[in-house]
Amino acid sequence: MKLTPYLNFDGNCAEAMAFYAELFGGKVVYQLTYAEMPMEAGMPPIADQHRQKICHAALEADGLSLFGADVLPEFC
Repeated sequence: MKLTPYLNFDGNCAEAMAFYAELFGGKVVYQLTYAEMPMEAGMPPIADQHRQKICHAALEADGLSLFGADVLPEFC
């Protein structure tokens, strides 16, 4: 069985994923900001100060997958 951790951050997901990519010798293969996220009906608006935070990021390294995101107060 392969385990894929999904880490939650408080605004520093991009920096953390870049650190883990270097640490594990991998690459961030996907990164989406809240500004780029398609809005669904009924979703709360994203505050301007959060729009450049990471909605979803994926890192791949030799045999390792790691996901992460910045958790926003609007979604807690």
